Amino acid sequence: DEILGRTFKLILSSDQYTDSNNDGVWENISENETAMDLIISNGMIIKIVGIVRPNENATATALGTGVLAYTQALAEYIIDGVANSAVYRAQADAKNANY
Repeated sequence: DEILGRTFKLILSSDQYTDSNNDGVWENISENETAMDLIISNGMIIKIVGIVRPNENATATALGTGVLAYTQALAEYIIDGVANSAVYRAQADAKNANY
């Protein structure tokens, strides 16, 4: 229960890449603390708002231990955000390129 109410910053995996030289080469900046601090500061704040537990008398449940659930809206935000990111578009546009 101590996790209830905790907040986190959500960043997209695509946020960790930059084409800093505008040459089509995307660099992973996840090890760059300064860059990541900026990305995280602009991340979406998400909050743990509930804990779902199966009824103690349940004989079967779809929930497993340590399951994280989130809304459809959050899933769509992540999918749309990555699909509309510059790094994703660059890769999609170059789908026949050899890397």
